Amino acid sequence: MSRRILLWLVVALVAFRLVALVALCAQPSVATGRGNLTGDIRRFHKIAIEAGVPYRDRQVEYPLLTYGVIRVLAIGNVPTSARTIAVFSFLCDLAVAAALAYGWSKKAALVYLIAGLAYLVYPLIYLRLDLLSIALALWGLALVRRHKPAGGGILMGVAVFTKLWPGLLLPLSWVVRRSRSAYVMAATMFAGLGAWAVIGGTSGPMQVVTFRGARGWQIESVIGAFVRTALSLPVHPEAGALRVGTVPAWARTSLTLLLGLTILAVLVWMYRAVPTQTDADEQPGYVDGVAPIAMITAMLVFSPLFSPQYGVWLLPFGAIAWWAYEREVATWTFAVTTGSAVLLSRIVELKNGGPIELTVVTMRNMSAIILLALTLYRIAKWSKAQRALRTKAAGTAAPSSGVSAATEPTAAVGQN
Repeated sequence: MSRRILLWLVVALVAFRLVALVALCAQPSVATGRGNLTGDIRRFHKIAIEAGVPYRDRQVEYPLLTYGVIRVLAIGNVPTSARTIAVFSFLCDLAVAAALAYGWSKKAALVYLIAGLAYLVYPLIYLRLDLLSIALALWGLALVRRHKPAGGGILMGVAVFTKLWPGLLLPLSWVVRRSRSAYVMAATMFAGLGAWAVIGGTSGPMQVVTFRGARGWQIESVIGAFVRTALSLPVHPEAGALRVGTVPAWARTSLTLLLGLTILAVLVWMYRAVPTQTDADEQPGYVDGVAPIAMITAMLVFSPLFSPQYGVWLLPFGAIAWWAYEREVATWTFAVTTGSAVLLSRIVELKNGGPIELTVVTMRNMSAIILLALTLYRIAKWSKAQRALRTKAAGTAAPSSGVSAATEPTAAVGQN
């Protein structure tokens, strides 16, 4: 593809987003601040105008930086807040594409812009703040790729205080030998947690993790959708989401354990496959694509909460995987994101138990399970292959040193 064609495609995709933004802001439900489309905006507006200290005097389900952004963007009336947040999220969307172009390739940015079109059919994603966390995390990773670990570590650390999922990038950065960025990210997170504790006490992170103490299965979650279908339980609103039943303590503990073991397996395989930072830079498909997809997908599959907008977290990593020729992983990633985008547009019908919507949520969740299994298999296989290559290289390099295999240890001792 020539640069001119690539440029025109990017311009057309950005223009399409701009048209979607204008159409969204002109929606009657946005103009009046009523209806399902502005449900999150009404919650943002309530958070922004409520008196008292957040996390201390009232529960808030968003991390500290997201709370600060809400206080700035949602202080006006609901229609004004909706339009302001829509423009802000639109800019974050473009920032994600720019990060992909800067850190990886313009083609990766193009893939992101194309795959993200599904979310513009019903552009509810622009009335939420998920794209903020993606923009910060991706720019952090992009700076690390460009050998600017301090700036990258700071941005990745800051991203954790918009959504919690970027915290997965800390151990991943560590095991792929991006040590400096990992140190800076950890220091940023430590400073942020200190500020959070000073402002809102120590209960803030738990309010975010439990979504203000919610106890039911969200109807879009992997287990929640199954429980709803199998047991025909009634749907009820709880803490800003539609839920069924109650999550038993043993189930929550088991899912947390499964999540921890899955992430640990990914980290061990990546640690064994990537001995130096140079190797990490030379393997972006796995380090920046497949591994993050595996960890984020594990978080979504093993969580009682899998809101449709969370699928967008996977989009940029799917674009990186596609660009790096990990096409099978990317295809299943886009199956999850597209299914999530469809659910966003059919949330009312899903609440009412529409057969098409129940089928879509089942297919989306099955795609997520397949994606998780596929990424784990690919990482394990790749890790084994990388170790085998290093062993073979070491074996062929030994004779060229002029020291036989039998005398090499003795020679090494003599050098000491």
